[in-house]
Amino acid sequence: MMIAPACKHDQTRKDGKDRHGNQRHKCCLCGKRWTEGRPKLLGDMRIDLTLAESILKHLCEGTSVRATARLTNVCKQTVLDLLMLIGGRCDRFLQLNLRGVAVEDIQVDEVWQFIYCKEKTAKQKRLGSAVGDSYCFTAIERNTKLMVAWHFGKRDQYNTDAFCAKLAYATSGRFQISSDGFQPYLSSVVRYLGHRVEHGVLVKIFGQPSIDEQRRYSPAKIKAVKKEAAFNLPDMKRVCTSHVERQNLNFRTFMRRMGSVRQVAHN
Repeated sequence: MMIAPACKHDQTRKDGKDRHGNQRHKCCLCGKRWTEGRPKLLGDMRIDLTLAESILKHLCEGTSVRATARLTNVCKQTVLDLLMLIGGRCDRFLQLNLRGVAVEDIQVDEVWQFIYCKEKTAKQKRLGSAVGDSYCFTAIERNTKLMVAWHFGKRDQYNTDAFCAKLAYATSGRFQISSDGFQPYLSSVVRYLGHRVEHGVLVKIFGQPSIDEQRRYSPAKIKAVKKEAAFNLPDMKRVCTSHVERQNLNFRTFMRRMGSVRQVAHN
């Protein structure tokens, strides 16, 4: 790719190279200069493509950001910038290409983590809504294990609506959806998917949390589980969230930045 010259004359000559090694040209008649450059695959980042590939491989293998920076001998901020750049491109790719997928059985769940500090501390210190507890909503197809939609945000009605809207965009046809007892799902599923789904809910009944469980920010032990039909006539035998919960556990185990004690704010 060549950047278009600033003039329309056809008498040009080479005029050295810039600091990146790109060929420069000069018009012999008006003296204007321009550069013959290559597409910037990494935007404004100046690291080598081979080094960028190595950084991404470490991150995909579950290596932490700081360990990746040490192993590749780059700044931690460089690793984060590359992660944000490629992650954003992957997200746009999925939104453009993962749509209208024919599915049969969808399970949804949320993965908890926190940004900078837990919600209780964030409120005590008045740090604002950008930090504290956050959730990654996930939806997988039970039979193929394909993650058809995901959304990151607070665990509230607004973000549940955004997640269900993404799920409606990514899927096609009529299918069954299973969720836990999180109340915002009841209205969001009807609003965005109600014309083509059967919705079943798996309600977990928890006991009283112990002092140790409260200290560790962990839920109490599950005493019982019951299934309920939330919308239309779901097949109660298929109401299940075990597959998506198992997948979310894989995320937390494999990608250490999804671990609750390792999530940090990135400005």
